[in-house]
Amino acid sequence: MYHEVLPDHLDIPSWLVVREARFRRQMRYLKRHFRILSMDAAVDYLATAANQVKARRPPAVITFDDGYAGNFSCALPVLRALQLPFTVYVSTAMVAGGGRFWHDRIIAALITAGRGNLSIQTSAGTLEYSGRARLDARRWAGIESILTRLKNLPPAEREVIADRLDQDLKVPALRMMTPAELHELSRDKLVTIGNHTHAHELLDQLDSERATATILRAQTLLEEWTGRRPVHFAYPNGNYVGETAALVKRLGMATAVTGNPRTWVEADSLFEIPRIGIGRFDNLNLFRARMCGLLQ
Repeated sequence: MYHEVLPDHLDIPSWLVVREARFRRQMRYLKRHFRILSMDAAVDYLATAANQVKARRPPAVITFDDGYAGNFSCALPVLRALQLPFTVYVSTAMVAGGGRFWHDRIIAALITAGRGNLSIQTSAGTLEYSGRARLDARRWAGIESILTRLKNLPPAEREVIADRLDQDLKVPALRMMTPAELHELSRDKLVTIGNHTHAHELLDQLDSERATATILRAQTLLEEWTGRRPVHFAYPNGNYVGETAALVKRLGMATAVTGNPRTWVEADSLFEIPRIGIGRFDNLNLFRARMCGLLQ
C-alpha cells in the first residue's frame, strides 16, 4: 500500500510521500522476487486450486490510495518501464474540486512549524506538537500522533482546524490528479482504478445512508472520468466494521482492501484484504523485511 511518489528533490518529510528513486529500487526488487498481479488476477489466483502450490515467486499486488498526482507523473513511468500492474483507489471530491484533504493540510502545517512547537485547540482539549526531533521519522511520529487524535473528532471540526492552520505554508502542497490525468492514467493497460469514497470519509463514523451516498457518488464520477465502473474498493484510513464490508459488497464491489499490516492469505474475506503499508522512511532493507513478513 502506497499513497504518493514524488521526485527526490521535493522535500516533503511525510510518511505518505515516497521518493521516486527509492520507489524505483523497491519495484525492481519486487519484479525480481515476486509475481506482480492486478487485483482481478489476484482474485482469480486465490480462486484457482491449481495456483495454491508453492511457486518460485510468490504473488503480490501493488496499490495506491487517494489519487495523488504523483501516481500519474512519477509512479506510472516507473511501473510502465517495469511492466508491473497496479491499482489506484481514488477519492473523487478532491479530484473534482482541486482541493486537499484535511489531513494533508494538517501535515503541511506541522511540517511548516519546523523545529518549533504548535498548539492545536480542539473540542477534546489542546493537542501539543513539538518538531524538535532531529530525524524526519521521529518528527513524523509526532505528526501521526496528532492525526490519530484528530480522526476521533467530528468531520466538520477537522475541516475547521485544517482551515485555521492552512496559512502561509512553506512546503510544496500535495496535489491530487485532475480528471484529465485520471482519465489518461486509466487508459494504461497496467492500471486498475478503484473506489475510495467521494470525500475520504471514515466509514465507521457514518450511518448506512451516508456511507452509501459517498460510495455511489465516487462510482458515478469515476465511471464518468474513466469509462469504467470500479469493482474494487479501499476503506479510507482502513476504517470499517462488519456492516461496512457488507454494504460495500451489496453495492457491487468484488473486493475491499484494509490497512491491516500483514500478508493476504486464502482464508481472508475478499472484503477484508490486508495490505502492507510502505512509506517514506522504509529503506530497501526495511522494505524487504516487510515483504518477507518479518515486520508484520
